[in-house]
Amino acid sequence: MKSVPESPALVFFDIDGTLLDTNREVPPSAAEAISQLRKNGHLALINTGRCPASILPHILEIGFDGIVASCGTYIEYRNDVLFNLVIEQDLLAQLLPLIDQAPIEMLLEGPEFLYVRDLSLFQSQYMFSGYFYGHEHIFRDWHDTPVVINKMSFALESPTGLDCCRHLIEPNFDLIPHSPLHGELVPKGHNKATGIERLLRHLNLPRSNTYAFGDSLNDLDMLSYAAHGIAMADSRSTVLSISDYVTNSAEEDGIARGLAHYGLI
Repeated sequence: MKSVPESPALVFFDIDGTLLDTNREVPPSAAEAISQLRKNGHLALINTGRCPASILPHILEIGFDGIVASCGTYIEYRNDVLFNLVIEQDLLAQLLPLIDQAPIEMLLEGPEFLYVRDLSLFQSQYMFSGYFYGHEHIFRDWHDTPVVINKMSFALESPTGLDCCRHLIEPNFDLIPHSPLHGELVPKGHNKATGIERLLRHLNLPRSNTYAFGDSLNDLDMLSYAAHGIAMADSRSTVLSISDYVTNSAEEDGIARGLAHYGLI
């Protein structure tokens, strides 16, 4: 058991696979542990690849001091937006027509909305039976409304699916792969670690009191940058190899165990 830091710790939590269990629910032990963390004078913050629009109420109800969203391109602290990097309209005007003609499923992720190529098809195939059931209002068809986004996620039919627009992607985005056919496109030079760094500068707090919980490839930068990187037990092997501590899975009280290990609760 490690002693509680004299100054407040900043503890960053990924959402999927970290705060949420395999049923996409927040385990009661995690909610209780984060509540106690804040009662102890520390700061609890989300740090996620999700855009703000897709951080649903049952997650926010836990209670957080801030949000780093969309892989570091959006930062909010105590309801004040500190940073909101949106993709330039000129770039989208070149990119989206190419995606329209390609066998790519692309989800455009923004502060207020998520945009898809064919809203009616997306609704029939995914939305009403899935995680976003009851939250249809956050989706838009990108042909029908101005698109304001921080990043994108994609699903391909083949590993060459992005070739049609690679000349636009490579100079403007960092690609985070989740499989040969799935991944994220984030504005170049931004990630979860740069989000932490920017927030620390704003708060004038040291990196030495930062902790991060994560499980997937888009958590690598965050876990490496934080003074204490904590991997969930069911993390990808690459994540496990760079972490300072491995806690239990979300289902097995991993958040509570990790916070207790460092003496934060």
